[in-house]
Amino acid sequence: MLRLLAFLLLFILVVPLIRVLIGAAARALHDWVSGSPKKQRQTPGGKLHRDPVCGVYVSEQVAVRRTADGETLYFCSEECAQKYRRA
Repeated sequence: MLRLLAFLLLFILVVPLIRVLIGAAARALHDWVSGSPKKQRQTPGGKLHRDPVCGVYVSEQVAVRRTADGETLYFCSEECAQKYRRA
């Protein structure tokens, strides 16, 4: 009975450790193969502007820009920019 408890305890401790090691190795292999580790991932930043058509807030860096009456407008997509022109 004592051997069974020792085996179960060992199993409970070793299996999660093996899963963590395999997961870390798989992530490292994926980053190495793809050539883009997570640390270099860039996210859009900058000032947010409200799309005048759909109301979504969009970053200056990824927005579709149009100038109307001397004012720069920021759109979330080309579709919203075209809808604004028609209106």
